[in-house]
Amino acid sequence: MRAKPLPAPKLKEAQKVVEHYAQDIVNKWTDFFVLKKKIKSLKITRRL
Repeated sequence: MRAKPLPAPKLKEAQKVVEHYAQDIVNKWTDFFVLKKKIKSLKITRRL
């Protein structure tokens, strides 16, 4: 089952979030998958 693509306005918002948190995302992936560390999730509660 394939996921449906996001509508244009939501896609723009998702891209903003990923761009803003890009370095944190990379660091957490590295910590989890490479270094086998436990990571804490981040709850985003404010708009960008």
